[in-house]
Amino acid sequence: MEIKVQILQSSLVIKSITQSSNSNDVEQLKIVYDDTIVQFDALVTSLLHGGEIDGGQIPPLSNREVIGLVKQLDLAHEKFQASASNLITLQQELIANNISVAEAMERLDRMGDLAANHLNKIEQMSATEMNHAHILAYSASEQAITILMITAVF
Repeated sequence: MEIKVQILQSSLVIKSITQSSNSNDVEQLKIVYDDTIVQFDALVTSLLHGGEIDGGQIPPLSNREVIGLVKQLDLAHEKFQASASNLITLQQELIANNISVAEAMERLDRMGDLAANHLNKIEQMSATEMNHAHILAYSASEQAITILMITAVF
């Protein structure tokens, strides 16, 4: 029964890790997961070689069929550990990539705001220059008309 509990606890911790979006949470859950692995290995060792389970000493298993099943379970658990380890690494990478994407989006937003600000300033400067050019053109037009009239009169 204890082995089932350890496997279930490991599985629940792995599910929690895969649902986490915080790298600190993943690190804390990984510590819990590692502890479940240590406890599982201790149970298997106690079953195969004798030892302590739940505060009591037990002799090693003597039934070859049961020993074989415990060893098969241990091999299957090793495969589970490898898969879980890969899954934890992938989750950590996913979280890191999400953080990188979020930071990139923030920078992109800031650059977009900066570009919009510069475009607004350019638009204001262009409008000012256009108004100044209109005033100069109007003034030049008035001067040209004045000169033409003076020239025509004399």
